[in-house]
Amino acid sequence: MTTFITLFDILKDNFNEVTLDFLSEGIKILDFDECQTILSYIKLDSNKFSKYHSRFPHRVNIDLIQLHKFFKTIQQYGTIEIFINENDRGTIVFETTTGHNLIKSRYTQQLLLLLNKIVFGHGDKVAP
Repeated sequence: MTTFITLFDILKDNFNEVTLDFLSEGIKILDFDECQTILSYIKLDSNKFSKYHSRFPHRVNIDLIQLHKFFKTIQQYGTIEIFINENDRGTIVFETTTGHNLIKSRYTQQLLLLLNKIVFGHGDKVAP
């Protein structure tokens, strides 16, 4: 989990939000910064995770500032589970389990279906 948190910590220094593609072969992160001078392309292969499953592809846009605030409130050693419930496909969930007492923390971001792709909604504002 520490490596995953560090990756998003580095990304938030250059991006307010990033697009994540959850695919059967892993997670792809592909995005430009706001000035379109920095292109980030990161591929996290599914076989590098202790457990990975994506039933069907999802493209989501994640607010890194809010996610970073959540990561700062948890211990960095443990497991992280990222999922979209079949019953609530409008929300992405980041759930961590840490410590000897198996302390669980949960963070959610609301998603909106727009033009056949899922993007994160900023209240009344929709990310491009």
